[in-house]
Amino acid sequence: MPAPANKPKKVLFCEAGHHGGSVKRLITFLRTVEDSPIRPVLFTFYRDGKAAGLFDLPASFPRESMGVMHDPIPDTIRMIGKIPVPTLFAARYFAASMRVMLKYRQDIVYMNNTPFCHLPLIAACRILGVPMISHMRDTVLLTKAERWALNIMSRVVVLSEAARKHYGGQGVPDEKMVVVYDGISLPEFDRKKAEREDGIHSDRTIVALVGSIVPRKRQMAAVQAIERLRDEFPDILLLLYGDGPDRGAIEDYVRKNNLSTHVMIHGWTTNVASHLVDAKVGLMVSDREGMPNVVMEYMAASVPVVATNLSGIDEMVVEGVNGFIVEVDDVASLASRLAALLRDEESRQTTGRNGRAMLESGKFTIDAEHERIRSIILGVAQ
Repeated sequence: MPAPANKPKKVLFCEAGHHGGSVKRLITFLRTVEDSPIRPVLFTFYRDGKAAGLFDLPASFPRESMGVMHDPIPDTIRMIGKIPVPTLFAARYFAASMRVMLKYRQDIVYMNNTPFCHLPLIAACRILGVPMISHMRDTVLLTKAERWALNIMSRVVVLSEAARKHYGGQGVPDEKMVVVYDGISLPEFDRKKAEREDGIHSDRTIVALVGSIVPRKRQMAAVQAIERLRDEFPDILLLLYGDGPDRGAIEDYVRKNNLSTHVMIHGWTTNVASHLVDAKVGLMVSDREGMPNVVMEYMAASVPVVATNLSGIDEMVVEGVNGFIVEVDDVASLASRLAALLRDEESRQTTGRNGRAMLESGKFTIDAEHERIRSIILGVAQ
């Protein structure tokens, strides 16, 4: 007889994301559970965009979606004065959560996002007595409702030691929190890197920025930094890989400031690796992130990183070793760091190699990430 921890456990994976890194991570994880003690059931807000990949996985586990068709993610609570009031979507999500859980009779619920969007699901879990895990893929200030939710979780997965301190300072019990670093598969990345796509501007001084074009990603700061550098580096080209609601504002600024030869929005790509082959520098200039996947992608491509000073970033980017850290919206410092890297090819190459070496040391491997997540799930579900 196998040990209880190895008995198959039915896990309801809940995903609220549409385009972001949480969806990509869940897709990658679910590819690994076919021969494991985990029997997944999937419940999502979306089934298009990146979330469509969850429904395209070849495995045969059950999948259901709320069928949300728009961004941003619908609110579950709105404030009327100082009173929190559930929205109509919250009522719909609660009813759907009860239906799904009663249908599949899962052993545990795994929320792949911060709890705010999942509050109706959490209420349903409490009613049915189902244990819960929340994977905090962002570093945010918690609402009162989120503090309540995290205190009743069996486990809270955080992305860094800094995030653990951040949430501990907001009242989340330390004994509930577990640090699981996001990982990257270097062999898969290298295979994709070799699949070079046409139309890559290898003759230019390319600065890459990968991410949804949304307010918190702050792409405008990168555009303005390039504006400061175009005279010194006339062949500089900022390539924005992504799309989103702020695209129009970026395009308007580029047009009004005659930056069309220096800033280009590529849109989404299914193969970031091949587009980083010729990048000189990779940027992450957000004002809020968890442990951004794109930083690891730059490191895997041996591209030096310039990133904003967010919680946990210094656990990935070591100042002056594999990149540099600047403050959010500090366009002058961003431009200065970029210029220094672009002027010194030897330093740039050394910095890029150091990033790759950090990943090769095993700190951020996909296998370690997945093994830790499986262990947490089975530990709670036994």
